Amino acid sequence: MPTLKKVSTIDAARTSGTSPSISVHPNDQYLHDIPTAAAKMSTTIFAVRELMRSGKLKFVVIGHKWLVSPAAIQEFIRSNEQAAA
Repeated sequence: MPTLKKVSTIDAARTSGTSPSISVHPNDQYLHDIPTAAAKMSTTIFAVRELMRSGKLKFVVIGHKWLVSPAAIQEFIRSNEQAAA
């Protein structure tokens, strides 16, 4: 199994000459439940639920679970970074 080196997005941007971006870890290819999404976003489950209900954070419903993709989290962060700029 290959070893993974964690590189900050700031360091990667400095070496590539691009602006910082959100990187996806290879193990981050699965849908996240609300508590996991909240942990990834450094916020509360209540905030994630509100973002989902308001349509600001895309999600899918499978059974009774609301699930968020890593791409949806990245898209939400990017759109808020652009709005703040």
